Amino acid sequence: VIANDVHPKRLDSLREAIHRSGVPEELTDRVTYTNFDASIFPFPKSKKLFDAIICDVPCSGDGTIRKDPHILPMWSPRTSN
Repeated sequence: VIANDVHPKRLDSLREAIHRSGVPEELTDRVTYTNFDASIFPFPKSKKLFDAIICDVPCSGDGTIRKDPHILPMWSPRTSN
């Protein structure tokens, strides 16, 4: 498993969460943490592609805006993630 995040602090939080998860250490020790921009992620040294890629992409806020339309007029790229 490769856990990647462009922001080092979020990667630290992920590492801590995985270790608190209760998953046995022999499995959590197999996680490799990397800090790359996913748009230019390097090709694996093994030359093998990934079986699966799971992404937790930034939230657009659509659900919040749909529930509370008063938020939309206050939204701007500056205030978003």
